Formats: sequence, structure tokens, C-alpha cells
Amino acid sequence: MPSWQTAYGGLTDWETDVLVLIARGLSGAEIMERLVVAEPMIRAQVSRVWVKPELRGRTQAAMFAYEARLVRPNGL
Repeated sequence: MPSWQTAYGGLTDWETDVLVLIARGLSGAEIMERLVVAEPMIRAQVSRVWVKPELRGRTQAAMFAYEARLVRPNGL
């Protein structure tokens, strides 16, 4: 099992929220609007989401979120 699949516990609640929104396909601007925060804050959080579980982009983030059961297909 790749290390990024075992690192879920390393994300804060805030970072997990950002990860879920990334996995649902939201852009940075949409995440910023949804969480009502400034762009620099979202950029920092997205950077942390990549680093802690050693992800390499949105595709791996989405896979991680689905495998960790943070997100389900069709929002179910």
C-alpha cells in the first residue's frame, strides 16, 4: 500500500475538508467561495494536502479521498 494511502490521520479537519472538495472536482476559486476564505489560505491548504499524504496532484487526491471513504460516487 503506498504511503499516501496510510497518511489520512496526518491531515487536519480543515485540510480534510479541502481534500473532499478537491475530490468532488471543485476548482481553487470554488473551494475559496465555498469555505469563505481568501485565495492565499486555500493555496496554503492545498499545498498541505499534497505534502502530508505525499500526493502528486488532484487525481491522486481524489483517489485518496475515495479510498479513505471521505467521498463516495455521486455524493452518496
